Amino acid sequence: MAKSEWFNKLPKDQKNMLNKRQVEINRGLVLPLNNTSSNISEDHLVFKNNKTYIVVQSKMWNSLSYQLKVEMLLEYAKKWDSWSCSELPEKAPIHLKQFANTFPYKAGSNCLSATLFAATQHEWMIHEWVHPQTFLEGIKKAGYLIHEGDVEDTDIITWINAEGVIQHASYCIGDKLFFNKNGQTFYNPWKIVEWTKLKEEWKKFNTRIYRKPYNNQI
Repeated sequence: MAKSEWFNKLPKDQKNMLNKRQVEINRGLVLPLNNTSSNISEDHLVFKNNKTYIVVQSKMWNSLSYQLKVEMLLEYAKKWDSWSCSELPEKAPIHLKQFANTFPYKAGSNCLSATLFAATQHEWMIHEWVHPQTFLEGIKKAGYLIHEGDVEDTDIITWINAEGVIQHASYCIGDKLFFNKNGQTFYNPWKIVEWTKLKEEWKKFNTRIYRKPYNNQI
């Protein structure tokens, strides 16, 4: 790993070359330039496709004010998620209220862990990364079975590819609303989303519904 001073000691043309390469392959922390970050040194800027990007480097980042860091990270977070969501209904399960429409404090949690938590109420699960097979074993242990028909309250819906591998999962809380998480970074919030948005976003995959018979208990 290169020391933070290494980049600053490079000739300007080499800095430009490395910055452009980072933008091209989207590696490291690359942020769009906005009005609030206009005082960033040109050594960290790249112009591409009529847009200007900031290539963040350790020493430069440490020199920024706290407020500017917050503003830049908010802009970056918007690249991962639209931040659009629905309000959690009053009748929604109580254990979801702490997490609905919030961001994780660490990376790792994915759609499968969020869905498994919603279905089982085991809070530790929501902070973990869950493998598809572990997910299937978890919902089976909780009493969920494959269901043919429309999705209803407390159902789990999964989206699977042609090989039958789960690509996404979400938990129905009723009124065509779902407790959902896209991605596994802390830029991907747990949020309440509408069925129409989920269906459109994952339309290239087939759906499979799991339901827990009413006479089963967790």
